[in-house]
This record gives sequence, structure tokens and C-alpha cells, in this order.
Amino acid sequence: MPHLIVEASAVQAVLKSLKPLAKPGRAGDGSFTLSSEMLQLRWAGGEFEFDATGDMHDRQVTVLLAEAMMLKLAGVLPKKGEIRVSVAGDRLILGTMSLPCAVVAEAAPHLLSVNANALEVALLPYRHDRDVIERSGAGRLVEEVERKRTRAIAAAANTLAWLEIDEDLLGTWVEAHLTAKGRGEKTFRVGLIVANAVGQVELFPK
Repeated sequence: MPHLIVEASAVQAVLKSLKPLAKPGRAGDGSFTLSSEMLQLRWAGGEFEFDATGDMHDRQVTVLLAEAMMLKLAGVLPKKGEIRVSVAGDRLILGTMSLPCAVVAEAAPHLLSVNANALEVALLPYRHDRDVIERSGAGRLVEEVERKRTRAIAAAANTLAWLEIDEDLLGTWVEAHLTAKGRGEKTFRVGLIVANAVGQVELFPK
């Protein structure tokens, strides 16, 4: 589940600083925004950001927690250690507590720059889950580039057919190449070719 982990002491310090302003009927609902490496809290006229670890799976979601709940938070949250924060349906999970909330917005993830090239699009499935790609609106672009890749491999295999290089061989290399680039590693290069006991050829990267 997408989640963040924040320091309890940092959250408690903010809630303590807001105590003079957080009066019933005046403080209002609290807004929590969960995004990559950051938890943002807006409440009682203040806006605060907490450094966070965890993995939001490229999601950004904002929820509202009722004023009555916010007024009690400082007293029920741990004062030390870490707090795991996540959103499950209409519940805000803070550590071991599951609190009713209202989901205000879930922003579509931005995966591509405006001038992204075909390679950057081709690498998306090697860097992000398919559902994240679909939510970003890049699903159709990825499908188009994958069709382009299939056509390019077929054309290259046709050109190299006289060397007995077929689509399967080229496709395997391209898959390994994109997998490596998607991980930020050096591209796949053949360093050693070994025939195993059943006559299959195994390729080992340098």
C-alpha cells in the first residue's frame, strides 16, 4: 500500500505550536497531502511540510480530517519514533489509528516532461506500474511506442535474416536493454556466450 513514514516528534512539535490557535469552531478541518518524500499539513491557518520516507507509488492524495479529530491528535499520536501514514478508501491511517476522512483530490502523477522522446516513453513500463501509467494519461503513448518497437524489431530482423538473427533474439536483447536502462544501470551488452547442456545459448552481460 502506498505510504509515508514521518518522525512522530516533528508532527507533535507542529501540533504543539498550533495549540494556542486550535480552538473548537475556529481551527477548521485539517488537510493532509501525501506525496513522494513529503507529508504536508494545513490546519488552523498554518501550513507545514514533513520530510518522509516510504513509497507513494507516484501518487499524490489530499484528504480532510474533521476538526474534532484534529483537536485530539496530539493526545493520541505517539510522541517518539515513527508514524506510518497512508490512505485506504475513506480512512486516514496514522500509525495504529484508522480515522474517517474525506478524499479531496488525488493528483495524476506526472511521469513525462513536455519534450519527452520515444525512448523515455518506452522506459515508463520499466520504471512504473501499469496502473500509475494509466492514471498519468500516458497509457496510449506507451501503447503506440510499444507498437513502434515491435515494427522496428521486425524490420531489423528482416535486414539481418541472412545472419540467422530473428525477432526473438532481437526482442530478447531489446527487453534486457530497456530493463537495464529502466533501473538506471548500464545497458545490456553481451560479454560471454555459453551453450548449456541442452544446446540453448545463454547470454551474460559484461
